[in-house]
Amino acid sequence: MVSEAAPGEEIHDYLVQRLAGLGRHPDIHQHLVGRDNLMQLVALGRGLTVTSEATTGAQFPGVVFRPIEDEVLPFCGVWSDGNDNPALAGLLDLARSMTSADEQSAFSFLFPEKGESDL
Repeated sequence: MVSEAAPGEEIHDYLVQRLAGLGRHPDIHQHLVGRDNLMQLVALGRGLTVTSEATTGAQFPGVVFRPIEDEVLPFCGVWSDGNDNPALAGLLDLARSMTSADEQSAFSFLFPEKGESDL
């Protein structure tokens, strides 16, 4: 099951593509509900869904979370060049620490060195 709301369509397409590559053709139902209601449908035994790790921080009685190993969910961030909020600096430091050296060089334009001025 996936939501019709974002990012449900992207998750649907990802599942169809990945599972078709394994010779599977799942019957994926889309529901016009948000994350919490989708989790309640899972708790009621109506199916299963894919969610981000952030969802595991919430309590959903009757729902068991299982990690999908070796899968990476791409994401991006957008911020103002003039943003000097310390929280942004901390987030960028965390992103740098979680990114391999090869990935950092490929995306170095996203992470200017501290003190380096932007264009």
